[in-house]
Amino acid sequence: MGMPRFIAEGAIYHVYCRGNNKVKVFHVGHDYRKYITNLLKYKQMYKFMLYAYSLMQNHLHLLIEPTREGNLSQIMRSLNVSYSIWHNRRYDCVGHVWQGRFQSRIIKDEADFINCMAYIETNPVRAGLAKDPELYKWCSCCERFNSAKTSIIELHPGYIALGETKEERRCVYHEIMFKNGPQA
Repeated sequence: MGMPRFIAEGAIYHVYCRGNNKVKVFHVGHDYRKYITNLLKYKQMYKFMLYAYSLMQNHLHLLIEPTREGNLSQIMRSLNVSYSIWHNRRYDCVGHVWQGRFQSRIIKDEADFINCMAYIETNPVRAGLAKDPELYKWCSCCERFNSAKTSIIELHPGYIALGETKEERRCVYHEIMFKNGPQA
């Protein structure tokens, strides 16, 4: 077991997890939907805020703000253990699904928040899975801009401050996402 994590009350975290040996953890649409269902389930249980996510074939990114009902380690343990059990049953395999413990970093300020959100949501573009993050359905950008009937993300005040209307925010945010081309 590694060193205990530094947990800051009221902090927002960029969390990322990679598949063990960089293998796929999401194979088909049903797998992605299962993880999103788990996100919703544990959001209700632990009352955390989810501002952005991107589920890739062999890893994932979350932009998450824990609340008093659950700390980051409890949340991620619940998400990743429940998905691992489900995944191993579904694919008749054993062993670790995730490569070690999840990784995280604390978001420093509002600019860091917006840049991190853009980094997470342009991940599918950098990986060559979509030409625009709005077109990748396993990413919060698709949910944010495509009038999803149900939403699992919250709009952070820093994001809302980008514009007076949904369309203004979309334009400003799109410029931020691609100011240096698809972020590498």
